Amino acid sequence: MNRRAVELAPLVIRLYLGLGTVLDRRGDTGEAIRVLEQGLARAIRDDWTDTMRARGLLARLYRDAGQPGLAAAQYRAILTQRQSYAADELEAARRFLAGRP
Repeated sequence: MNRRAVELAPLVIRLYLGLGTVLDRRGDTGEAIRVLEQGLARAIRDDWTDTMRARGLLARLYRDAGQPGLAAAQYRAILTQRQSYAADELEAARRFLAGRP
């Protein structure tokens, strides 16, 4: 269902976030990363809060996969969007970049 929704509306970040979350919960980290990367590349001007949540999930997946440089890049992108209401993602970004994951 989630994959079909992404196919039908490829510019809606919320759908990629939902699919990435499901894949993460199933333990399919590699596919979750691929889906989120794809969504962030395609859904450039979609909802900022969902975009920040997608970046936060992607950053955590990168961090857990032992890719701190990629995680840091996502966290830096989150911090550039201070108008976002994704407070949890903003705080996680600050902690990670301060060396307190």
